[in-house]
Amino acid sequence: MALEIRSYSEKWGFRVFVVMTAIPFLTAVSTLLVWAAVSIIRPGLLALLQVGA
Repeated sequence: MALEIRSYSEKWGFRVFVVMTAIPFLTAVSTLLVWAAVSIIRPGLLALLQVGA
């Protein structure tokens, strides 16, 4: 019984570790993707606004 509880807690401990490691990594990746998208799209938007104005 003790062995089952230990393996269960180790499994959940590993999952918590993976989630806590993945959250900052995903945040960094999504921030980089947003920054890249803005840096690519912004010049085009500015050009369109200048043409329209």
